[in-house]
Amino acid sequence: MSVGSNDIRVGSSTDGLTPVSVAERSLGADARQWAGLALVAGSAIAADQVTKYIVTSNVSLDGSVHVAGPLSIHHVQNTGIAFGLFSGATSVVVVVTAAAIVWMLAFFARSAARHPVLPAAFGLVIGGSLSNLFDRVRVGHVTDFIDFTGFSGARAVTRPTGIIPEASSEFPAT
Repeated sequence: MSVGSNDIRVGSSTDGLTPVSVAERSLGADARQWAGLALVAGSAIAADQVTKYIVTSNVSLDGSVHVAGPLSIHHVQNTGIAFGLFSGATSVVVVVTAAAIVWMLAFFARSAARHPVLPAAFGLVIGGSLSNLFDRVRVGHVTDFIDFTGFSGARAVTRPTGIIPEASSEFPAT
């Protein structure tokens, strides 16, 4: 089938130069999506702060309590980010975390309607980031406590200790 001069193809314009938008609807966040983000982020912050309080009140620093199977509660203080990277560089981590939160909020504002899970996903990551940012500014470190120890072949493998929001993302913004 040949394309004649009067044929218009899907995704093209009549002059071939004018861009055609494939998105007929706005992809920006509406009030319902902002409310969902705020609800999830607030819940993540509350859960994170409460669990950290429980651990710091009941488990001594560097103490450990076996929960079940490979799960233990191991109370540590982390001045760095995931896996202890950038340990001792709290001011740099605070600035990078704040910038990451601003970027995530800007991205969410422009793209929240792309997928219905974005308010929950961004809410968990932003909530965890804000909670950690609060801790770093307030006390200079983050309390980590979730520890998974498993077996790989004949040798034991220990994963880095983490916190509640970090369980949803291996590399959080903080």
